Amino acid sequence: MYLQITTRCNMECAHCCYSCTSKGDDMDWSTFCLALETAELHGACVTLGGGEPTIHPLFREFVHEAWEVMNYARSEVSVITNGKHKENALWLREMAMEYDCLHCYLSNDPFHEEIDPVVESAYAFSTWGPKDLQRVVYRGRAKKLVDRTETNDRCVCCDWFVKPNGEVYQCGCEDAPLIGSVYDGYIDGESGYCYLDPALEEVMKEKAEEIL
Repeated sequence: MYLQITTRCNMECAHCCYSCTSKGDDMDWSTFCLALETAELHGACVTLGGGEPTIHPLFREFVHEAWEVMNYARSEVSVITNGKHKENALWLREMAMEYDCLHCYLSNDPFHEEIDPVVESAYAFSTWGPKDLQRVVYRGRAKKLVDRTETNDRCVCCDWFVKPNGEVYQCGCEDAPLIGSVYDGYIDGESGYCYLDPALEEVMKEKAEEIL
C-alpha cells in the first residue's frame, strides 16, 4: 500500500508522474494511523512516498510509527527519497540499517536535481551489507508510459494508493478509480494490480464468484 504522505516536493522534475511542487497537501497524523491500520488489516506492506516524504513535518514520527505497526504485523516499510533533504535522508539510511523491516531507497535518475555527494555515497551499494546490495534507483517514474496495459510495472504504482486526505485508489494512475477511504473502512479492489491490467478483471471475477 502506497501512502502519499505529502504532495509537496523540494524538486520540480519535468518528467515527474505526480508533477509535485513546493505547494501541496500533507497527510495528518490521524489519517496516517488509520492508513497503517488498513494496511495491517489487509496484510499489506507499506511505502511512504510523495511528493518527497522527507519534507513532511512529521516525517520521522511517521517512520517510527510505521515501523512499530508493520514490525508487529510481521510486514515491511519502504521509503523512497530523492535525497535532497540531507539530514532526513541520512537519518533514514541509519534507521534502515538498524531495523530489519525498514527499507529505504534513493531515487537518483538523470532528470533529478543534484544532491549532496554524501547522501549519494551513503545509499550506494558498497556501503551496505549482504542484506541490502543496492539501494539507489536510477530509473524514475515518468508521466507518459509506453503501454500501461501490458504489465503491472507499466503503472507508476500498482499497489493501493492512499492520498493525503485518506482516499484509497486502486493504483497510482492519475485516472485510477476511487475504491474507498481509510475513514469508512470500505475497500473494494485487489492490492497489487493496476486498474488497467487484464489480470485484475480475472481476480475480481473470482472474488465475485466466491461471494455468490
